[in-house]
Amino acid sequence: MSNNGFSLRERADRAYKAAQDIFDAAGVTRADDLSPQQQNEARKHLQEHDRLSKLSKSADEAQANFMKYAGIPDDQATDMNGNPVVGSGIAKGNVLALTGTGSKDFARIVASKAIAEHGTIQGAKAIVGSGATVTDVPVVSSHQLGTQPVNLLRLLNFVKRETPSYRYLRQVTRTNSAAIVAPGATKPTSTYTIAPYDGKVEVFAHLSEPIDKYLLQDMDGLERFIQIEMLIGLNAALEQEVLNGDGTTGHLRGILNTSGIQTVAPTTGDDLTALRSAITQIENAGYVTSAFVLNPLDWQALETARNTSGAFDLEGPIDRARPRIWGVPVVTSSRLAAGTALALDTAALDVSTDRSGIETKWSDQHGDLFSKNQIVCRMEGRFGLDVYLPTGIAKVTLPSAA
Repeated sequence: MSNNGFSLRERADRAYKAAQDIFDAAGVTRADDLSPQQQNEARKHLQEHDRLSKLSKSADEAQANFMKYAGIPDDQATDMNGNPVVGSGIAKGNVLALTGTGSKDFARIVASKAIAEHGTIQGAKAIVGSGATVTDVPVVSSHQLGTQPVNLLRLLNFVKRETPSYRYLRQVTRTNSAAIVAPGATKPTSTYTIAPYDGKVEVFAHLSEPIDKYLLQDMDGLERFIQIEMLIGLNAALEQEVLNGDGTTGHLRGILNTSGIQTVAPTTGDDLTALRSAITQIENAGYVTSAFVLNPLDWQALETARNTSGAFDLEGPIDRARPRIWGVPVVTSSRLAAGTALALDTAALDVSTDRSGIETKWSDQHGDLFSKNQIVCRMEGRFGLDVYLPTGIAKVTLPSAA
C-alpha cells in the first residue's frame, strides 16, 4: 500500500473532521441550524472529503478491485483509481455494475455526494432536508476472455447516448461471397443489408417506502440501503426488460422479442446437446458464443444431472466461481423463463443510457413524512437495449422442458 494512498486518506479524514468541528463548535447537529457562513465552510470541507475519498484508494487496493471486476492479471497496470492505463492490454468497453462489487463503490459515491451536497455528516443523526444527487452510471471494465461475469447485465457492453432518442444500424442480411477472382473476371457481390433502427432510453425508477430517518444516520447504513435496496431494484427491472420487454409504449424490446434472433428447439436429446447446437448455429453465422444465460432451476438441473454410472454429467462439484458449459461462461437469471436458455455473442448487442447518470433523491416533504420523521428515497436512470446482430443470439428451448 503506497504512502501516497495513506496521505490521501489522512487528508480526507482531516477534511471530514474539520466539518465535524464546525458542527461541534456550534453545538448543533443539523446544517439548517448553522449560520450561512458556517454552512458554506462545512460544505467546502465535506466536498473536499468527497474528492479526496475518491482518490484515496492505493494502487494495490485499486488493482485488487479491478481484478475482481474483470479478472485482470497481476502484471497489467491500473492507475490509482483502478482504471486501465494505456497499453495495459485490458479489454475495451464497459459493463453495468448495478450489483456485485462494483455497486459498493457506486453506493459509496452516492452516499458521499449526499453528504457533501446536502449537509449531512456521520454523527448528524439524520439526512437533513431534501435533495437530489446525480451520480454517473456505475460501470466496470468489460470482462476478458476467460473471466467470469456475475449476472446478465455484467455480460453486455454499455454505451452512453448523447440524446434520449437515437438511431443505430442493425444487420438484417449477411451473405459473404468473397472468393478468389481470376484476372478480368467479375468480382462476386456480398450482401450485408443494414437497416436503421430507432433506439430510445426509457426511465427506470422506483421509490422506497417511508423510512425512519434515524435508521440512515451513518454512512454505513446509507451505503447499505442504496446498494441492497435501490440498486438491486433497478438492476432487476432493467434485466427483466432486456430479456422480456415487448417493445410496446414504455417498454424496451427485449432480446427474446427481437426479430431475427436464431432458435434452437430440438425435439430429442438432452439439454447439454441442445446448448452445444446453439454454439454451432452461432458459429455458422460467423460469430462466437460468449456466454449462456439460464434460469437458476435449469442450471441446478444441469449441475446435478448424473449419468447411468452415478457420476455427474458435468465435472462436479462445479466451480461456483467459474460456471461453464462447453467452455462457455454461464450466468443465471430468474427473469428468464425455466426451460429457455440464451446463447449469445456479446458483440451483438449493447445496453444504452443517456449522459444524465442515476439520480438519487431524498424527500420528507410528501404527505405526513415530515411530522413522522420519515424520508423517502427515489432512484432513477434511463436505459435502452440495442441489438445490432440478431443472428449472433440464439434462443434455446431445452428438451427437458418439452
